[in-house]
Amino acid sequence: MKAKRLTALALAALMAASTTSVALAAPGDVDKDQALNFYAGAVGDDLYMMDEDGYIRAAVDGDFAPGDDIYLALKEYPSASSTEFKRMNVYADWAVGKSWVDDVDIVYKKGQWKTAVNPTLRYTTQGYSIAALNGQTFDSNSLNDATLISLAKKAAETARASAEAEVLKKYEQDAEKLRATQTVYKYKGESYLTKEEVVAEAVKDGLYNEKDYITVDGTPALNKDGLKTATAGYKNDKTLYLTQEEALKAAGWVQYNTETHKDLYTSGQNENGYGTLTETQDSLTLFETFLNQNSYEKTKVYVNGDKSKYVYLQEKLTPALFAEQLGSPYAVVNETTYYTESAEGTKSIVTVVEGLKGYFDASNKFIGDTSAVYNDMQSKGLATEDTETKYAVNGKFVTAAEAQAAAKQEVTNAINGTSRANISNGVAISTFSGNPTGSYDGYNTESGYAYWVKISTKESTGTKDIDLVGDISIGRTKSSAKGNEVTLGVTLTNTDNANKGDYTDREDDVYIESGTRAVVSFADDASDEFTVEFGDDAYFVFNARGQGKLNLAYNTKYDKDFAYDYDDANIDFINFEGEPTTNRTGTLYIYADEDSYIYEVTSKGAKKINGAYYDDDEEAWVIRTRNLTSYAISDKKLKTVDQMNNGSSSSSKPGSNSGSGSNNGKPNPDTGR
Repeated sequence: MKAKRLTALALAALMAASTTSVALAAPGDVDKDQALNFYAGAVGDDLYMMDEDGYIRAAVDGDFAPGDDIYLALKEYPSASSTEFKRMNVYADWAVGKSWVDDVDIVYKKGQWKTAVNPTLRYTTQGYSIAALNGQTFDSNSLNDATLISLAKKAAETARASAEAEVLKKYEQDAEKLRATQTVYKYKGESYLTKEEVVAEAVKDGLYNEKDYITVDGTPALNKDGLKTATAGYKNDKTLYLTQEEALKAAGWVQYNTETHKDLYTSGQNENGYGTLTETQDSLTLFETFLNQNSYEKTKVYVNGDKSKYVYLQEKLTPALFAEQLGSPYAVVNETTYYTESAEGTKSIVTVVEGLKGYFDASNKFIGDTSAVYNDMQSKGLATEDTETKYAVNGKFVTAAEAQAAAKQEVTNAINGTSRANISNGVAISTFSGNPTGSYDGYNTESGYAYWVKISTKESTGTKDIDLVGDISIGRTKSSAKGNEVTLGVTLTNTDNANKGDYTDREDDVYIESGTRAVVSFADDASDEFTVEFGDDAYFVFNARGQGKLNLAYNTKYDKDFAYDYDDANIDFINFEGEPTTNRTGTLYIYADEDSYIYEVTSKGAKKINGAYYDDDEEAWVIRTRNLTSYAISDKKLKTVDQMNNGSSSSSKPGSNSGSGSNNGKPNPDTGR
């Protein structure tokens, strides 16, 4: 596996002791026997590797997997000729890991390399609105603004305590200024700039309720629950009569009585139900005769006090005509007329003004507006004027705890807002003594074609790390190369050091992306249904109790050699690079189309997978196995190795399940399905 990602992992303890031991003269004095040599100082033993584009770049220990090439940069003697370059040789004296080195050579390739480090400069923080953050110093040889800003933040952070104290002092001064310009109110230990704020807090606490209310003749009432609405009726000043009978009686009218009213005469029938009366005949009809002739219900007939009028309560006697017969001050009421009813049954009309806001105490007693509520709170000792609160933030008084939190946040915001403007120009203070490898920050670099020492290592898919420690020297002869050497210390590993924690002591599941290194270690109590997800391509379920480390790296690279023999088929591949074998048989699910065919990839061609079947629910091929190898998913049937061998049945790989097993899908005969 050729891992090309750059990570930052420190050398293992064995390599930590390795140092560069290059003894070089000035370029003009270099002997032509040293036409190529290593760079002096901190950059001499820096590591490099080739990226996927064939360009050599900086690397760190931990980037290299077995089979990767390790590069060291070489410096050219300016006046040396190409012939002298060709005479140069590289010598390696390995103390550890010699058997894992395939070759060591000098090559001429394109890349970017470090030539020297920048001088260390001292910088000072400046321009913060919080004075305590200014004047902090830090040292760096980096010319990268992002690096300098990060260092400036760390330097400013060392002054945090002083900065927070400075901000708190400003909050005290702001409180003094604020108190000198306006009254401040206090409620439950907190300060407020207005009575309205105090009342709002009291409302939140349930001491008062803010509600809509109506006024009844100028007296506030909580709501209309104690009032009634007249949908019809008659009023006489402030008294309401809901029926015509009530209004008639109040006006002194009485129900017709045969004895009392037998001597009354009328001018005749009025179709609207009212008319005049007299006690003199004058050719008029006797009123009782008139009532009998027209079949009037006498209980609905009323006569006024001086016996000059009568009304007959019927539909034709409209409310307006009725009120007219009663005379002033009687009038018809509208539907929005409100009234109260006394214990004696008197219905009094009230004046209502709606849509007002007010405050009521817990017993629903009306208090008034916010000023009235504040006064009520003051009278009860709930609110006072504030003459003691120490801090003010953004024009508002706050408690000590709130001020401290605000000061901490203000300092944090200032530090997080650090820009290049908050950093002075650097001043040289010393010579650089060392810098981490793996990047070019803080180094002078060159790029183009150059000579490199290339150390080729042997491939391995194992789970153990491989240490390489040795001296690499350059010269025309081995003797001339002495004194022109570096001590190399590198660990070759299939472990993904950038995400090592993701694959360490796993208990129940793990997720692996295609093309990444993935040596997985299992916890002592790992699940007996441990699931490994291979991206969106497959997953494997097995009993991982007691399982040792496994290299579960995989890829989906196209196998041209295999596909060459099946050029009429579209084939996808899933390749398990370490071909890991588990202690117990598990179930491998490889996602594929329903009409596909699956085979094991071998050097001789497609191999039938005994017992494989397609699961419609999982939309995947299902294989029972202990050994994960390489698989081909084809849109056509492929001729298998078994068929090439005259149809003879091939044995399963060690640890694979050759039985068919139960399934809810389709079997996989010799053709792969």
